[in-house]
Amino acid sequence: MKIFNIIFLLTMIVFNLTGFSIYVIQSENNKENTIMLSSFKDRAEFDITYFNLNDEEKNVDFVIPKILNDKPSAVLLVGDFAVKKIASKIDNIPLILSMINSLPSGVKNKKNICGVLNDVSDRTILRWIKNNVPYFDSLGLIFYIKNIEYAKKFKNTASEESIFVEISNISDINDLKISVKLLKGIGIKALWVENEKQLTLDKGFENLIKICKTEKLPIITSSIELLKNGALFSLTPEPSNHGYLSGNIAIRLANGEKPEDIGFILTEKVKFSYNKSQIKNYKKFFKDTLLELSENY
Repeated sequence: MKIFNIIFLLTMIVFNLTGFSIYVIQSENNKENTIMLSSFKDRAEFDITYFNLNDEEKNVDFVIPKILNDKPSAVLLVGDFAVKKIASKIDNIPLILSMINSLPSGVKNKKNICGVLNDVSDRTILRWIKNNVPYFDSLGLIFYIKNIEYAKKFKNTASEESIFVEISNISDINDLKISVKLLKGIGIKALWVENEKQLTLDKGFENLIKICKTEKLPIITSSIELLKNGALFSLTPEPSNHGYLSGNIAIRLANGEKPEDIGFILTEKVKFSYNKSQIKNYKKFFKDTLLELSENY
């Protein structure tokens, strides 16, 4: 045991003497970013310098020249504003992009970028539901016909995770009522609402909430905003896991891997939150500890 401790200590000393430095540029201060960056710092024990843009252009004008002049070993960009304003301006320094849902078109072909997308796979979500709230073993998915391939893929993934999914396509918002009624009629226990933009716009979601309330069909979502406006619970990317995975990428860069070989990965864990007014009729299906430890709105 003593030999192991000595070897470990020497390894850490050598590791920190490599001089690998990271500039962290965050779009703004918020709770999610704070959790994510705390986890990143714990995982990636390098020389880290922090900058907060506060979503202001003048701060971008200060940070970009500093990055180009100081030439840190890598730069971690946190959030949409930082990524959109800085990623396209830096070419010769590895960039770790984080806390974004997708890549801006202007940086997709850059070879110096890699990172973690603020998204989780359908399988991760479905597996979480199966393991934590098995009551919801049948879900409904309403979609526009142009998104039929996504709907089929979601249904197949759910089947592999032993969750039944019935899909229902609509041509416009006016079809929502009949679709919800049909899904409820065949025994669907909840509606999954994620990426159908027309369903999640204010009027569309407002109509959907009213219809589902009438039919007593709860909504599960991947959006905190939809949760606040009447969904039962949400499953969103877990920021601590996001930070941990971003830290892993920093370590890989320090070990000599190239950004283009690392690429992009999804967040691997979900964060459960619930609507405290909607949960009342479903509390018996959730573990008390799960509700006690989770955020509610």
